[in-house]
Amino acid sequence: MFEKLKISDEVDYIPFEVDGVELKKTEILFTNEELRNGVETLSEDWELEESQVIENKYLSIDMVGKNGIEAVYEDLDAEFPIALKKKLKDGRQKFAPIKVKAGTDKILPIHAGCVPVQQVVAVGRMSSGKTCLRLQMTDLPYFDLIASGTDTAIYDDFPAIDLLKRKQDEERRAFIYEQVLPEGTKVNGIYPANYYMISAPKRNILLKYDDISGEECINMDWNSSILNASYIIFMIDSNELLGKEVAKYHEILDQLLPKVKIKKTGQDYKIFVAITRADLLLEQNEKLAGICQKTLSWDGKRYTKLVHKNGFNLKEFNKKQMAIKEYLSQDCPDFYNTIRRYIGEDKLVYGLLASIGSEPVRISESDGMEWKYEYNPQFIEEPIMYLLNDSGLYPTATEKKEESKKETKKETKRDYEEDEESDETDVDGLFDFDSIKEILKKKFRKTVE
Repeated sequence: MFEKLKISDEVDYIPFEVDGVELKKTEILFTNEELRNGVETLSEDWELEESQVIENKYLSIDMVGKNGIEAVYEDLDAEFPIALKKKLKDGRQKFAPIKVKAGTDKILPIHAGCVPVQQVVAVGRMSSGKTCLRLQMTDLPYFDLIASGTDTAIYDDFPAIDLLKRKQDEERRAFIYEQVLPEGTKVNGIYPANYYMISAPKRNILLKYDDISGEECINMDWNSSILNASYIIFMIDSNELLGKEVAKYHEILDQLLPKVKIKKTGQDYKIFVAITRADLLLEQNEKLAGICQKTLSWDGKRYTKLVHKNGFNLKEFNKKQMAIKEYLSQDCPDFYNTIRRYIGEDKLVYGLLASIGSEPVRISESDGMEWKYEYNPQFIEEPIMYLLNDSGLYPTATEKKEESKKETKKETKRDYEEDEESDETDVDGLFDFDSIKEILKKKFRKTVE
């Protein structure tokens, strides 16, 4: 168990931001579902004085060590509590595991203030696949996909009681298991950022994932959360690259590139260029399809890795990157040259995405959301796997031990055979046996004869 209990006057805190504003540690309050709903009160059920409570339902960090309030800590990267607790006179314990922003009822992730936050944001035009990827990333089989073959754990860090989380869960199930396309993200949409706890052997972070509406990407201002992200997933529809739709990627690039270049100068960041609806692109380009092999399979219940089996296969990913860059430089030179000259190759990563993996077919003209498609996603794990691998939170794939042993045996045998050959050659070259025989005859004539 990670958990430990202690009382401390000194509480370490890793600053946590909400809507671009850094909260003070006293602005993160603690409560539980009963207190939030008025079923319990701190003055009666928690045996606290009314003068010491906030709205009779919130506890603050400065109450730790007073009136029996204890902090519940986790052995991670910081010493800010994941919850507060109190032991009552009758021996029962009360817990406040839900964090909220002071002055609001806005729920915060479980590890807010406990571990560093790394922000990832997906940008792109409407219907470029941002929402589909967000829904896939909240699915438990997706977490299994990322974690399998590694020591890394990834799980949703938002409390399950959040109503918006429940709505997102319903939308996700409909998309993956019932083939119902999600509505696009709206301006100032209802969904908050998704937070994932990434727990690696030597380091832990909160991965904050933002899905920004297409309208906000086009009308980006200098205070946009996009510009705070250390990783930006830029999604461009393959239909634009193939000429099936009018290319409008400059609507995003004209906003994104100048602002990123200026505001993030001197900062460490990456832009992951993800070509969405990649299945359509691979159908049109045999050479690209020959290099970009399938990365996973889906059987209706779970994903299985085909490429990144025991870590991130950087070798195969880089091979794919080179193929994508070659394709873009030849078939989409304006897009390719624009982004690499603005940002620089060292900040760019190239990948593919096929969130559905098939072409949706409309089955009802009266309802624009009624489509039919075969769910067969591809490459959906690679953006996050790359970002985690680049951050030192996810292992790079290595050869299997059995294969390594076989290769070692082959090399040892080959080296031994080569050594035997070289030894024979050396002996023949170093010794003249006829001359030696003549010398021996002179000294030991009778014996030799």
